[in-house]
Amino acid sequence: MLAYGARHNIMEYALTKFMSYAKRLNNQIPSILAGESSFCIHGHTIPRWFGHQSEGFSTTMQLPSQWSNIKFLGFTLCVVIQFNYFFLGNNGFQIRCQYHFKNEYRECSDLHSYFGGWYGERTLCTYHDKKFGRQYPMFFGYDPCVDATKDDHFSKYRELVVEFYPEDMDGNPLHCCKVMNCGVRLLYSEEELFCRCLSIGLQKEEKLDKITRGLNFHARYRLGCLRPFRVF
Repeated sequence: MLAYGARHNIMEYALTKFMSYAKRLNNQIPSILAGESSFCIHGHTIPRWFGHQSEGFSTTMQLPSQWSNIKFLGFTLCVVIQFNYFFLGNNGFQIRCQYHFKNEYRECSDLHSYFGGWYGERTLCTYHDKKFGRQYPMFFGYDPCVDATKDDHFSKYRELVVEFYPEDMDGNPLHCCKVMNCGVRLLYSEEELFCRCLSIGLQKEEKLDKITRGLNFHARYRLGCLRPFRVF
C-alpha cells in the first residue's frame, strides 16, 4: 500500500495530467470549451493541493486582487460523495457547482457549471480499505469558467462561495446522496509549470505514470460534463 504523502503526490500529478489532456482535447475538437473534463476515483480525503476545503457542500474563499487575469485557467473542483449504501440511478448523475461572487459593497454575481456526471444507469457504492478506511466516490472537475475570464468586472470581486449539489441529468435533486467534503483551487498558467517541475519533479513522471496505471484509477474525459451558464 502507498503512504499518505505518496497518494497525495500521485493525485497532484494526476490533476496536472488531467488538465493537459483537457487542453489537448480542446485543440483537437475546437467546439469543446477548453478544459472540459472530469474523473472519479474512490477515497475519503481531498488532496492538500486544493487550498480551499470545507466539510459539507460549500466552501468560502477570499479572492486575490485582479484574480481573473490573462493567466487564470479556471477552477479545479473536488467533492466526496456519500451514497446511501449504493446508488442505482436511471436518470444519470451530475454535480451542479454554484458560484456566488461578492465584493465589499455586497454586490454579487452568480454562475454555475456541471461536472462529474454520466447518463443512464450506473451503480456506485462505498467500501472499506484495511489501511485507509472507508472509501467514497470522489469526483474531480476542471471548469475553465469562461464567463469570468471574458468579463473584466469579475476581477473586482473579493469573495467567492462555492456550493455543490448532486442532481440527476434532468436537474432534479438527489436525496439519496450528500456531499461530505468539498475543495476548490484557482488555477493559473504558471502554477501548471510549478506543479509539473517542482512539486512532483520531472524525474518522477515515468515512475508515477507506472503507479497510476497500476492503481484502480478511472479517468473520464467527457465532452459535456462542464457546461458554464450565467444565473440571472
